[in-house]
Amino acid sequence: MPATTLYGIDLEVDLGIGRQAGAGVWDTSRWDDAVWAETDTSLGDWVDVSCQVKDGISLGAGASDADGVVTRWEAATFAFTLLGAEFDPWSGPWAGIIGPSVPVRLRWRTSPGLTSVVDELGLAPAVDSAGWSIAFIGYVDDGGYHYQPDPNPNLCLAQVQAVDHTTVLASFDGLEQIPAGSGETASARVIRVLDNARWPAADRDITAGGVLLKDTTLANTAWTELLAVADTDLALLWVNRAGQLAYRPTGRVGSGQQLTAVLVVCPDDAAGGIQVVDLERANPNPTRNIVSISRQVNTGQPEASTATISDQASVARYRARRYGRTDLLHLSDAWSTTVAQTILLSCAWPSDAPRRVELDSRLGDARVPGLLLALEPIHAFTLTDGTSTWRVGPVGWAIDIDRAHIGGQVALDDWTRWTGGVWDSALWDQNRWGV
Repeated sequence: MPATTLYGIDLEVDLGIGRQAGAGVWDTSRWDDAVWAETDTSLGDWVDVSCQVKDGISLGAGASDADGVVTRWEAATFAFTLLGAEFDPWSGPWAGIIGPSVPVRLRWRTSPGLTSVVDELGLAPAVDSAGWSIAFIGYVDDGGYHYQPDPNPNLCLAQVQAVDHTTVLASFDGLEQIPAGSGETASARVIRVLDNARWPAADRDITAGGVLLKDTTLANTAWTELLAVADTDLALLWVNRAGQLAYRPTGRVGSGQQLTAVLVVCPDDAAGGIQVVDLERANPNPTRNIVSISRQVNTGQPEASTATISDQASVARYRARRYGRTDLLHLSDAWSTTVAQTILLSCAWPSDAPRRVELDSRLGDARVPGLLLALEPIHAFTLTDGTSTWRVGPVGWAIDIDRAHIGGQVALDDWTRWTGGVWDSALWDQNRWGV
């Protein structure tokens, strides 16, 4: 049964082991529709193991901007420990089933009678048919299941480490094909890559649009292909909490995409915002003050021109920090200039916005659990320390949960530069991004 926390949130940890041992083996398509998706339990193929979770659970997500034009989201993780001999992968009731690649899910809901914290914040998390919000869905990692037997069956432990569906796309490497797709939009290319990887249509959250791209042979892994599209399109690409591949083209937020504004304040501020345990400041971006961008061209075509721009004041202060890309997929040399401008405006000078905030339910704010469990890369904060105010978005989090506490650190990126404000000028007009 679900575990109810002291802060009014019900949590449910599920494993996709509803089929009993002996129901099938790998060489007889154990996971095809003839076996998977039958209703062996009240949850279908899911088994609720919430009451067997020892201590607490941890959720993590992160991103890197060291290699990409824009922030690249990586696989989210979910870790917990199960107590009991039934999780023995050799002799337990799910022997031959439990272990790597088994589906894992974390669901949550506001306890009955309490005002929904997500309604108040307006975060609109993914909700399943039973009314539960999904905080994580994925699979046990290849090396993510470790069972520790004990003479006392009630003290046996199974440590579980799960990763989200990003790993499916990262591992799919199809055959090289005849070049196709010249002139299609970035979002259409994302669909082409997902179709080739046999990604379910129901697990896609793609906003149409984006720059026009050169053709592709789909020779790389699906995730590598998708990252190249996102870098070229200045887009936001990630697997959301419901397990869908989400894509927001052109300018990271997509045309017409509404950004949720959640006021987050420091402990000294009494403005009614969410209280913060700590604000950490650091330069959130690598310094890049000389930027050169060009595009790929097909064999036999004229060489693409290179857009090189610099911020000489930044060079004088921080020394030359060069960044260049010659592998982007767009068709227009003019877009090379736009990409170079974007990188320079984002990275030539450090932001004074906090790099990280630490939130904790023990401060007494009932909105903190919902914020941490529903947060997505597309959401934005209005963050203030009582003196300055910034528009920031999450680029990762580390969340720890037990029955008496939920808290976490949220890594932040300064979005003021992307959505106008500081950079709202003839060169950098927020209307060009549709926000």
